[in-house]
Amino acid sequence: MIALITFLLVILFSVVVVRIGTVALKMTGLSRDVAAFQAQSAFSGVGFTTSESEYVVSHPVRRRIIRILTVSYTHLRAHETSLHLVCRLLLEK
Repeated sequence: MIALITFLLVILFSVVVVRIGTVALKMTGLSRDVAAFQAQSAFSGVGFTTSESEYVVSHPVRRRIIRILTVSYTHLRAHETSLHLVCRLLLEK
């Protein structure tokens, strides 16, 4: 039961952080679709090599937002234990 609660909390945390990142990137002028994709890519650490990422790294505020999203994911992974490994593997699929 605790594993399920932990899994749901990780999912909730991930969704909230990516949503906040999306809103923040939208406020800098990116379209909703681009902002959502870049926020998800930065948080998960995959897919950030698209040509759209040039819009992000060329803008200082967007760079700061992406850095926070990346640190959030790295921090989340730093607290990972062998029990949480299954949750992470499920999230990355």
